[in-house]
Amino acid sequence: GEAATRAGVLEIQAGGRRWLAIRAVAHRKRLHVTAARLAFCWLTKKMWKAVRARLSADAAERRRAWDAMQDRFARDWPQTKIAPRVVVHFPSLSHPETARASMPNLDVAQSGQLPRLCEVMEQGVDVIYVSPFPLHEDVATYYQKVLEIGGVSDPLRRFKVIVPENYHRFPRHFSLSTLLLYSPRAMRRIANFCRGRTAYIAPNVIGPEDVRLSQALQIPLLGPHHTVARTFGSKSGAKRIFQAASVNIPPGAHDLYDESSLLSALATLLCSHLDIPRWVIKLDDETGGRGCAHLDAAALPIHAVLLRESEASPARWLEERTQTRARALVREELAALLPSKVFINARWLYRTWRDFVSELCRNGGVVEASPGPAAQSSPSCNLFIEPDGTVRVTSTHEQILSSPYTFAGAAFPQTEVPAAALRDAALAIGSAAFSHGIIGRVGIDFISFEDASGVLRVWAVDLNLRYTPTALSFAFFHFLVGGEYEEATGQYMAPVGAGGGGSGGGG
Repeated sequence: GEAATRAGVLEIQAGGRRWLAIRAVAHRKRLHVTAARLAFCWLTKKMWKAVRARLSADAAERRRAWDAMQDRFARDWPQTKIAPRVVVHFPSLSHPETARASMPNLDVAQSGQLPRLCEVMEQGVDVIYVSPFPLHEDVATYYQKVLEIGGVSDPLRRFKVIVPENYHRFPRHFSLSTLLLYSPRAMRRIANFCRGRTAYIAPNVIGPEDVRLSQALQIPLLGPHHTVARTFGSKSGAKRIFQAASVNIPPGAHDLYDESSLLSALATLLCSHLDIPRWVIKLDDETGGRGCAHLDAAALPIHAVLLRESEASPARWLEERTQTRARALVREELAALLPSKVFINARWLYRTWRDFVSELCRNGGVVEASPGPAAQSSPSCNLFIEPDGTVRVTSTHEQILSSPYTFAGAAFPQTEVPAAALRDAALAIGSAAFSHGIIGRVGIDFISFEDASGVLRVWAVDLNLRYTPTALSFAFFHFLVGGEYEEATGQYMAPVGAGGGGSGGGG
């Protein structure tokens, strides 16, 4: 009856209210969870923003402290270079990781600068040499005897060889400076040896880890900041230094970061300089000829056509309309034939043109003229840019190439280029480098040839911001002979009785 109906209605109402309440609770729970997630994300983002700001502030403070230390180092350099001091040698190859990963026997390459120990020949100079692995007893004994023969008394008290204790725990492509950063015991040994004494770090190839080492040890670095080294140690950066120095450089283009810009630049250069027999493409971050490829102009069928056209009507050839048409034709032919006509130096590293271009797109590159087989010589200069701006030529030499653009050795002295001309160009480049924040050891490569009129031409082609192997071998030679290098003539004057006496080979 009516009571049953009422009870049913109440039951239905209760069920409905219960369903609505459950739904409201679930909605509130979802809102609560969403609000908690939003709050967590906001707090996390705020926390990471604060952490990034703190890290940036700490990095800026470390940079300011490092800059101040470097400024004091430059200001005190005239006294430092004649005072008793400790020179900490880090022969680290702190290239970018991608380059180090493809370098065979990196640890051996980083251990090949032991002649740096000969710096103890200077009165009051003690040396710390950081080695990537323990030296064999015979090697250590050999250098001890060499130092004794060179007149260094008790050499074991004048130098220390320090090995990062964790050198065997990390991948083989780690730079020596990184291994040292991860070896606190070796860091403490260096700090203790230098405590209370004038000291500075003599690096090799500078990377971020070298600057961090300098900051951690609070010892100034005889070299530029890694950002400066990376910028001007590249092939494109070297072109900017050469241009600032107003020295002769080959026609070319730099800061190329894709295949299209490379093809356009190469087409323009080919049409503007039909007399250039060869064009070289260099990757910005590679060294030792690994990142070189070259194209002989004669390998392009259109080159002979353009030569005939320019000889038939020189005035018409220089017209903009003619040049535009020629550039378009050359670019089209380059796009089709360049992969098969280009010669890549390091085929074991860049197996195809596509591999080479991919690396150029990642890191950039340059293209420049080369005299090709007509080149007479490849002279080089080693400079020492002191922190106060003094630039000295420490040695010159003639490069010996095993294959095009691949260094294999050097001959002393170089005789193909007048020493004064080479010295003046090198000093101008050194001064320009210093104005851009570069100090320390620098190597400059040139190429010489005779132009069509028989005049000797010299182009600056490469800049090495490191202690080059030739600078090192010359320093070892100088230690053993005890003579004097004459910057003006490029000759080395050995003392009477040293290997026959007289004028020897300039470095």
